[in-house]
Amino acid sequence: MKKIYALAIFLFLIASSCKDPCKEVNCNNGTCLEGTCLCDDGYEGVNCDQLERDKFVGSWTGPLDCPALGGGNEATIIVTEDPSANNGLLFELDFDLLDLDPLEGTVSGDIFFISSTAQTISLPQIGDVEVNIGGDGAFNDDGTVSVNIIFTVPLLGTSECTGIMTKN
Repeated sequence: MKKIYALAIFLFLIASSCKDPCKEVNCNNGTCLEGTCLCDDGYEGVNCDQLERDKFVGSWTGPLDCPALGGGNEATIIVTEDPSANNGLLFELDFDLLDLDPLEGTVSGDIFFISSTAQTISLPQIGDVEVNIGGDGAFNDDGTVSVNIIFTVPLLGTSECTGIMTKN
C-alpha cells in the first residue's frame, strides 16, 4: 500500500511539473515562450496588445534649435497613424520658418525614424530650394520626445534641428 501511495505522489509531481507555462497566457499579437510574450513587429506590452506607435500619436510642441535656419523657434509636430502599416507614422511639422509637406516614418520600440523625402521649400534670402528632409527621435522616460530633423540642401550642405517636444 505504501508503494502505491508513493507511486501516486511521484506521478502527480511529474505531471504537475509538465504544466504548460503558456496555457493561461494570451499574447494577442505575439507568441508565448515559457510564459512570456514575444511580440510581433509593431506591438509591445505584457500581452502584445499595444501598438508601439500609439505613444507617439498626437500633437507635440517645443523649441527646435536650427542654427543654420536662424536659431530656435517654437514648433509643433502632429503625429498620426499611417494606416498602411502597424509601425507606420505620418508627421506634419508646423515650423515658422518652413512650410513642409507631411513626412512619413516608422517606429521601432521607443525610437521613430522619419523617411528621407525630397521637397521644395522657400528659405529666407535664398528662395526656393530642393531639400532632402529626414530624421529620427526617441520617446523619453519623462514622456517627452527628442526630435532630430536633418535638412540636406545640394551645394549648401546639411543642417540639423534638434529639440525636446511635449505632448499637448
